Amino acid sequence: MKNYKEHRDSILVDMTLLGDERAFEELVKRHEKNVKGTAYKTTGNTFSAEDAAQDAFVSAWMCLDDLREKEKFGPWVCSIAKNHARTLVTHYYSTIPDVSFHLLEN
Repeated sequence: MKNYKEHRDSILVDMTLLGDERAFEELVKRHEKNVKGTAYKTTGNTFSAEDAAQDAFVSAWMCLDDLREKEKFGPWVCSIAKNHARTLVTHYYSTIPDVSFHLLEN
């Protein structure tokens, strides 16, 4: 059994690209807290941050071969999470009707 915790991110990225799904699981475990934290800074909501983080890891999985500097997987996936979080916030606010405060005054 391989000990994935001993490998650098760049090695885990290479292993993932070669089909080792457990290597990607280690990357997720390793960076999950920071990714959720990054998303939370944008959303201000735990549930939305978790959604954005999950979307970020799926996107990272699908685009992993686009990552040029494999040792920078952590910052890269955090930037993806930030973008997903912004999209969630934008979508959320676009679906809420605009409340006019003058209507509340009687």
